[in-house]
Amino acid sequence: MKKAIYIIASLAIVSSIGFGMIQTGGDTSQVAGTKQLKEGTYQIATTHAKIPFFEEFSTLENYSEIIVIGHAVGQQGTYQVKTDTGAIIDKLDKTPFQIDKVFKGNIFKQSTITVMEDGRIEDGVYHNLEGYVKMNDSNQYLLFLRKTGDNTYAVNGSYQGKFNVDKPGKVSNFTSNSISPQQLGDVEYLGENTEHYNKLKDKAISKYTIKAAD
Repeated sequence: MKKAIYIIASLAIVSSIGFGMIQTGGDTSQVAGTKQLKEGTYQIATTHAKIPFFEEFSTLENYSEIIVIGHAVGQQGTYQVKTDTGAIIDKLDKTPFQIDKVFKGNIFKQSTITVMEDGRIEDGVYHNLEGYVKMNDSNQYLLFLRKTGDNTYAVNGSYQGKFNVDKPGKVSNFTSNSISPQQLGDVEYLGENTEHYNKLKDKAISKYTIKAAD
């Protein structure tokens, strides 16, 4: 069973990310992208928090300000979530993301935005929220986003709003409590709601990859 970390004090902060309420502009430090990681195995540490649960795909669509297909580019960074007194209570990955196709929202094709991700590597541990897997820099992704700051967005519903376009098949349960760099680039979801994720993914990929081909 994966190691689960429950952070009670920061639930309000973490859950607000899903609603696009978090403010950006904190301190950042550079971290290596998936391709640059040394060979090894990372322990999986999963945080559970109150995030929006999209039972129906149409609700995910309606509550997303931006729907796009694109890919991660450039070097990733880390955003520190702080209290008013400056205490660090959480960290998020900041991923530069280039837009390849726009389906919804006031955003331009070929522009680059910053996407806050609920997955990061630190000190030999892969930290994630509710099974979220960070984007690799090899594949295209269909993202359902909410704006959180200037040119900065959060994935709506965390794992529920990110789908690998180049791997349209269903995901399988990931039961290990550790993960290698290669696996981290291959798997799409690490959580326990696999059936729910596959339900959303099937509808998302079916609808928007057809639109992308038009």
